[in-house]
Amino acid sequence: MVNNSEAWTYLSSSQNNLILIPAFDSEGLSRAIRNGHHIMIPLGGSDSSSSSALKIPRLSRNKVTEILIEIGIDENYSRELGLLARRGLTTFRRQAGLSPEIRQPLWARPSEARSLIPLLIAGAWNETKEGDKEALIELADSSYDDLTESLVRWANESDPPVRRIGDAWYIISKEDAWSLLIRYVTPTDIEKFRSVALKVLTTIDPKFDLPNEKQWMAGAIGHSSNYSGLFIKNIADTLAFMGSKEDSFHPTLSLRTHASTIIYELFNSSKGSWQVWSTLSSVLPLLAEAAPTQFLQALEDEILNEEAILKLFNDQKDAMFSSSPHTGLLWALETLAWNPEYLGRASILLARLSKLDPGGKLTNRPNNSLREIFLTWNPQTSASVDQRLQILEVLLKREPNITWDLLCRLLPQFHGVGHNTSKPKWRDWAPDHKRNVLVAEYDKITHEIVKLLLTEVGDSGERWDEIIKALPMLSLEDFDVVLNELNRLSAIDIGSEDKALIWNALRKEISRHRSFPDADWALPEKIVDSIEEVFHKFEPQEPAPRYSWLFSNRPELPEGREVDWEERGKKLHEVRANALNNIYERFGIEEVIDLITNVEHPFQLGSTLGEIRLIEMEEDRFLLNYLDSPDKKLAQFARGYILGSVKTLGNDWAVRKLEVSKEWEANKKAEILICLPSNETTWSLVQQSGNEVEKRYWSLSSPYSINDKGLVKAVHKYLQYTLPYSAIELLALHIKIAKPAQIVETLRKTLDVSLKDNLPSNSFSHHISELFQKLEDSNDIEEGEIASLEWAYLPILDRYGHAPKLLHRELARNPNFFAEVISFVYNAENEESKEATYEERQRASQGYDLLKSWRTVPGFKEDNSVDRQELLDWVSNSLQFTLDLGRSTVGAQYVGEVLSASIVGDDGAWPHEAVRDVIEQFSNTNLEKGFTLGIYNSRGVVSRSTTEGGAQEKKLADRYNGYANISSARWPRTTALLRSIADKYNREAQQEDIRAELREDLDHY
Repeated sequence: MVNNSEAWTYLSSSQNNLILIPAFDSEGLSRAIRNGHHIMIPLGGSDSSSSSALKIPRLSRNKVTEILIEIGIDENYSRELGLLARRGLTTFRRQAGLSPEIRQPLWARPSEARSLIPLLIAGAWNETKEGDKEALIELADSSYDDLTESLVRWANESDPPVRRIGDAWYIISKEDAWSLLIRYVTPTDIEKFRSVALKVLTTIDPKFDLPNEKQWMAGAIGHSSNYSGLFIKNIADTLAFMGSKEDSFHPTLSLRTHASTIIYELFNSSKGSWQVWSTLSSVLPLLAEAAPTQFLQALEDEILNEEAILKLFNDQKDAMFSSSPHTGLLWALETLAWNPEYLGRASILLARLSKLDPGGKLTNRPNNSLREIFLTWNPQTSASVDQRLQILEVLLKREPNITWDLLCRLLPQFHGVGHNTSKPKWRDWAPDHKRNVLVAEYDKITHEIVKLLLTEVGDSGERWDEIIKALPMLSLEDFDVVLNELNRLSAIDIGSEDKALIWNALRKEISRHRSFPDADWALPEKIVDSIEEVFHKFEPQEPAPRYSWLFSNRPELPEGREVDWEERGKKLHEVRANALNNIYERFGIEEVIDLITNVEHPFQLGSTLGEIRLIEMEEDRFLLNYLDSPDKKLAQFARGYILGSVKTLGNDWAVRKLEVSKEWEANKKAEILICLPSNETTWSLVQQSGNEVEKRYWSLSSPYSINDKGLVKAVHKYLQYTLPYSAIELLALHIKIAKPAQIVETLRKTLDVSLKDNLPSNSFSHHISELFQKLEDSNDIEEGEIASLEWAYLPILDRYGHAPKLLHRELARNPNFFAEVISFVYNAENEESKEATYEERQRASQGYDLLKSWRTVPGFKEDNSVDRQELLDWVSNSLQFTLDLGRSTVGAQYVGEVLSASIVGDDGAWPHEAVRDVIEQFSNTNLEKGFTLGIYNSRGVVSRSTTEGGAQEKKLADRYNGYANISSARWPRTTALLRSIADKYNREAQQEDIRAELREDLDHY
């Protein structure tokens, strides 16, 4: 880079070949060229250029950011500079440079600056939105054509203040432009901005006139806003920028005061309007940043109207795309929480929102925001430890239950996860880099949180459970404080339920640390022993709280878990047996039975009782009362008792019990029989017990208990007693030996069964797919039979991705069938619409599924060839048959879609030559329309990175243009069709390139 003529003269004489770039006006370039040097002349946007000019692409935001971080610049500031370098290198130089002689741009001179003030205030807009244009006209007090003329001029300067990407215009750097133009801003400009801002920000988004489940599609059904999201966000951004500036920024205008006034007017005029708050959701953080006091006051007033606030929580309802306006409210409060001055009010509001929160699918919840703000090892606020603790104390008085939960979530965790909260854009409330929390600071705030919890815990077992879970992670000092408090509490007469909860919480911790003594997180044995001393002091005397935990799914013994699973089972059985014997000896049989209602796993309680034969004398009475009881716990207990008894005494005990139960109800007998092995011996007993018992038995029988030998008989019994879903599951489990004839019989009978008779399993669709695959691979069943079943099960097969091969084969060889299916789905052209019957709707749905699942060109052979004549005949007949049925247009389109599934031709081009011949011969525009549609639909869902642009579409365009080049000589109509497809992908590529540029240029596009 050469800055003056003297340096140019010297360098032009160099004997080395140089690349010289003149940074001054000079005409003496020829000498340098004669001496073999290469000259590059920099041109600006407003300079004329030839085709030989090289266009230098704009810098990558991410690359610049990486380089700046590498040279030691703060990460957050590097991201800001990276964005600025992407938008404009000269602007970046002005912002990052320290030298005072960096020249002022032309657009900031007095003669030019005033024309840019409306653009400066607007920030960014989309000129396809009439609302944006009208607002710009009001700000500029001139026509949009005049504005455009000025914009085009400035966008093409070497140091442009604005840039256009697609339909969007934006100021390259708001901070740079405001610093250069602020002295030209007048009170009239601010008043115009106030009028526009209030008009834009109080305009309710029409999508909120729709039900929640339809809001995601508002734009597609004509409920879109008159203003672009880009413009709304930049109006809010301008307000946030104004609010961040001290009065010294302008000699006479207080931008901060004006921003506060506008925010006050905005929310004062929108009181009670949940629609306005919902519309502004995405910009609430900027509005809060613009005028924190006014924003907080507005929200404090609004939150009194609980009904309106609850309408902001939309994610509790099931919608296709989960979003909810309340998230913007949370981000606004998170932004304010960075400033210690606003942390208290923001925290109280978050606590109140937590109290109102109905819950939903999103993880953005008020209580989560509170946790992130106060997280001890990663606080998302600039407030000191003492300030945070004072606010937590205030919160505890204002919202005790919400704050209790918050404090518990702030206790140390083994694998705690923290997330960054929303930060202010223009204010310097948040630190530029992540602040490391000192160990002393962490210990202090944790200690104080423990103290707060201990002042509130009282004798509540539920609350003590939360504290005890954190015991292993506490410092030794806090550990001793908690243990001492527990020792004190053990000497007090507290409720048995609370006592049991504390005892069980301690037991779980003792068990966990003794089960894994070598783990890094395990407490030393001495510490665990000290917990056990306290544990024994809380041992309940009542049977239920003392022993019910033993009959849970995973009981945790204080001794810890045995390494050997079999030994663990033996130990657990021994403890359970001792417990039941103890209860029986001290309190009698009734107390043992009362335990059933208090245990998590009554089946295990019954099994243990059956094994130890403790209530043998009373078992007949209990079985009679509890077998098949409407009370599920009692029924599970009874079945467990039978299995435990069979385990100890063998199958003969159950057979003898059947003799005792001769007069019992059929369902109770079936409950005994179902506990015997699933084999011929048992099934013989079942059959001897009568039809009612047998029917109940098979309804209880699990397909997983039946082996290969019993397959045929079990399937027969399932079908006999109208249990086809169980038969299908059983056949799928034994698919290798299943007989095709029995599969067909089962599939047929399943069609006649309602869901209330026999519910299918979650794997039903998968099982159906497996059974059809078995039929298709078999030669034992006629194709027509399989095809008719495929038609009946089409919705299920389609859902699981299993192609109905025989139906597809029939479509490909039978144009009449194809036309018939078309007639199922679509009314004839010019036919009067009428209300369809249920059967007609069902048939139409199945026909549609069949057509959409078919992707095989007629005439396609297994050797990857296509029979040209067969394809031509099929197309000709299909077009004629659908014409005869009055469905020529849709018929031709579906023919085209089928053809779009073509393979590559012998010459390497696509589609196959036979398909090209069809396109040329029939010259049918509807067929070609369907062909194009089939291509687009076959692409499916597209995923791309945010800055990728249209690279995928460009590849597709190149591909179809390449095919067109090969086929151009012999197939002109096909070539034109391929060219049009390539052109469409090129247009999409341009649109994606524009979107990518905007995403990289604009933080919030």
